[in-house]
Amino acid sequence: MPEKLEHGTLLDDAVIAPDKWYRVYEKLPEDERYDWIMGTLDRTLAPGFFEEVSFAEYIFELSARKDPAKYAELIRKLRHHPDFHRKEFQYFENELAAYHLFRDEVSNVEESLRYYMEAPVQGIDQLIWLMQLLMYYGKTDLAVECARQTYREIEASPELIDGAEGPFADLMFLCQFQQAYVLIKNGQSVDWRALQEELERYGISMDDEALERSRAAMERPSTGDEILCDGPFNSESRPDVFARDNMWTFAKQTLDRKQMEFPLGEAIWDGAFQFLLQRKARKRPVLTWGEWFEFSERELEAYLARMGGGFLSTRQTEAFAVLWGMAYVYDFLLERGVISDKLHINALQRIARLKSKIRDAYHDELWKYAFVDRWQASDYAGRESMQAEDGEDDNLDVYDIEDDDYDPDHGDYRDEVFSDPFFGAPLQEHRRSYSAKVKQEKKKARKEAKKQRKKNRK
Repeated sequence: MPEKLEHGTLLDDAVIAPDKWYRVYEKLPEDERYDWIMGTLDRTLAPGFFEEVSFAEYIFELSARKDPAKYAELIRKLRHHPDFHRKEFQYFENELAAYHLFRDEVSNVEESLRYYMEAPVQGIDQLIWLMQLLMYYGKTDLAVECARQTYREIEASPELIDGAEGPFADLMFLCQFQQAYVLIKNGQSVDWRALQEELERYGISMDDEALERSRAAMERPSTGDEILCDGPFNSESRPDVFARDNMWTFAKQTLDRKQMEFPLGEAIWDGAFQFLLQRKARKRPVLTWGEWFEFSERELEAYLARMGGGFLSTRQTEAFAVLWGMAYVYDFLLERGVISDKLHINALQRIARLKSKIRDAYHDELWKYAFVDRWQASDYAGRESMQAEDGEDDNLDVYDIEDDDYDPDHGDYRDEVFSDPFFGAPLQEHRRSYSAKVKQEKKKARKEAKKQRKKNRK
């Protein structure tokens, strides 16, 4: 057993020799490694020390990551080593920001966001996740500020793939229409031309027809009894068209009733329909809208397991949002006469059971998903304890979803959905508006940058 860390002599010697630092670290029991790391960060370290010992890897391995307060203290201490922090900030500051969001410490969240706004290309993946998390926590104003300050740099970067700026444009699109809706609700006029010009700053070009359709949706009073689908379930009146035509109605209702802003309402609606649309075909034909919205617990659990599996916590966060958001969608469908009381109760029962399962599965990390507990309760909270007419039937006449049937991160599926001209519009209408000329220019710039990097390595 090495000397006690508080004596300091061993640590001082180890810092001088990175290979010895590593050997000592490997011998330490799990519960002492955190103190060893913290003690190391209290020293003035030789140049190149962090790279020689692959310091970041040991931070990720710490069992102390499960203790958010201790891990937050460690990340703050990393800032005292600016060279290392500047190179690796994107892997740490996102978790610190999430912790401060959980504690509702907005000024500390803003401090972490500042690093991403100063280097958005370096931290693009984590920045997109943080903007999503801000939206879930109702801090959309901070997400909008991030989008405004970073969009141009991200859109122009030859290092990023085509469409990397898309989530930022989507956010601005939804927020602009939310502002318009609030003005209309308060009896004020909307400068639609100015709105169009603002969207164009983010690569969104809406033709007159698309703008008029969205404008009509904003101006249409939300009476609570709008007809969501007239006519039978068929090829002309299908689920993807339903999703497109009713997203604004749902977003307006969740804003009015639950104070959920448009980006969150759209994310909940989209998440529910991505689950519903990816299911395998049923053995018996679907004849009514109500039948199409029926789902089994196994179907939803399999979908969420695929989202939550693996290393990417971004998908785990989204899995929580989808599951908790499903109740709002099914409340909406019940009130508008699309589904029956029986189907609604069964859906809420299945959702409730899966909530219990997912809480058990992530019980050590529930603080990361605390935003769901801050959302206002479903209008029918408690209804899941009622008895449906035929009781729970979890053996619906559906094909089971096999492991290779659906991968939420698989590009082909997402491309197929997002390129469908009927899915998810109006967002999809502006996503297709990115011009071919801009894409070609970015592709050319990336090729030039790649050539230059090859020259620099010679």
